[in-house]
Amino acid sequence: MPRIDRSLRACQHGVHSSRLLFFSLQFGNSILSMYVVVEIKTLYIDVGLP
Repeated sequence: MPRIDRSLRACQHGVHSSRLLFFSLQFGNSILSMYVVVEIKTLYIDVGLP
């Protein structure tokens, strides 16, 4: 019985950590895309393009 409980707990932990990883990846991607947009805008301002 404890073996089943342990595997279930490990499964729940794996699901939680993968969900956390997914959210952190999504968050990182949004930050990265925002950074890229800001970089492109500053580059355009430096060059003088509209």
